[in-house]
Amino acid sequence: MGESEQLFKVIFDLPKRSPTWPPYATEGLWAERVGVDTVRLRNVPFYARGVAFRDTVRVRVDLEREKLVYVERVAESGYSTVRLIVDDAAAGVVEAVLDAADCWWEIDNTGLLWAVGVPPEVDYAALRQELLRLRVEAGIDLEEGVLGGGHRRSDVG
Repeated sequence: MGESEQLFKVIFDLPKRSPTWPPYATEGLWAERVGVDTVRLRNVPFYARGVAFRDTVRVRVDLEREKLVYVERVAESGYSTVRLIVDDAAAGVVEAVLDAADCWWEIDNTGLLWAVGVPPEVDYAALRQELLRLRVEAGIDLEEGVLGGGHRRSDVG
């Protein structure tokens, strides 16, 4: 990040999908302003669905919470968001697969939930096959939070 770059937290309200998931009511993602009411996301979401790194989203000011709040995605970046549940025993092999595919990731404070950013140029069909293999062989779990346009087209599985 450049010295003059200013980032803002954008709050995503998280609908409950079960009594215990997601474990939080909101998730904050870093973003840079690109327009009056639009920002570009600067990290991969752990819980928010339908957005990816570098997507452009519309926000509004929530005066009650004094926060910028997500409204809608207005332009996709081509990146995909994949979330993995990985235990310590599988971490090394998962890292090797993600490194080989030129992906990057963040790991939550439990050490189990990985938010993976898949760049547009990655062969997602091949990566997905590797991750599905690891689901069987290493016991990881996989969720596709959102697939970029090129990844949707390349996904044949």
